[in-house]
Amino acid sequence: MGSPSNEGPDGTLNIAIFLCLVIPAAVIYAFATSVPPVEPIDATWFEFEPLKIDDSRIKAERKKNLEGVNLDSGKAEIETLHAAIRKANLLQFAPIQREVTTRSNAEIEFAANEVITKLNGIESFVETSAPLMHACQTHVTTLLADVKAGKITLEQAQKPAPEQYGAYMEACGNAVKLLLDGKLIQENGEWSNPDTGPIILELLGRLRYAFILHLRKNAWEQITPYEREILWRWRIEDPQAYSYKERLDYLSRATEETLGYSPDIARGRLFFVNDFKRDARRTFEEQCKKHPQDRQLARACEWLKNNVAMKDPNPDGAPEDF
Repeated sequence: MGSPSNEGPDGTLNIAIFLCLVIPAAVIYAFATSVPPVEPIDATWFEFEPLKIDDSRIKAERKKNLEGVNLDSGKAEIETLHAAIRKANLLQFAPIQREVTTRSNAEIEFAANEVITKLNGIESFVETSAPLMHACQTHVTTLLADVKAGKITLEQAQKPAPEQYGAYMEACGNAVKLLLDGKLIQENGEWSNPDTGPIILELLGRLRYAFILHLRKNAWEQITPYEREILWRWRIEDPQAYSYKERLDYLSRATEETLGYSPDIARGRLFFVNDFKRDARRTFEEQCKKHPQDRQLARACEWLKNNVAMKDPNPDGAPEDF
């Protein structure tokens, strides 16, 4: 006799019962694991998370810009463009002369057009900035090290001696002023955030480079999507870089694509961290109505409802006590 088989009526019934039990369980498990977890909510949830930059993602997107492009084919034209930019950077340290500036800008634009003609398009133009950006990073590092060592003050660094810092002046222009205005460095020459500050400086340099050909293509569209996201997030989320009013203005022009998440959520958080908590509650409640299935938003709205009163608790109109 052969071994028992599941092919008979009893075996078929057992399999059917087993499948009836297992399949619903599997569906429930798949649904449960596909729903994103809901984070606990307290006041800190409404603060902006520290900006973290993925260097590998930056490199990957830049590499994609260079697919099918041989930069060596335009080497001479790129060097001519960089020479014109270096000359223009030095003008930032001299009294403004409109005719000289106009002539310099025309020289740069002509050289840039020669580059994209040689490279058969504008798509990889910003990637030709790499040698200048690398040189600027190197010279900024040296200059800030001298500031920290007491060899030069930050005030002097905004107009340094050409014989000592000429290479910095040519490669960067007045980058120190840019760094101070954006609160990327402190008064002692230290980076405010050593992990993100140098990268943001490079991205601002690439954006400035892209503006050379902004009449041909919007400069923001010339840098990579992730670079745009970093700069938009920095402008809006960093409490030191720009004023509250400026950050609101940037938010009015931001999109989910440029920012990497909903500008309305960013607006609600900006209201909250600047003590406009009722405006924050209104903003989040509007989002909860638009996205009723979002459990994280629902929990945020519930927390705000329980912790942020929409009316003053006394007739004198005292400030919110939160």
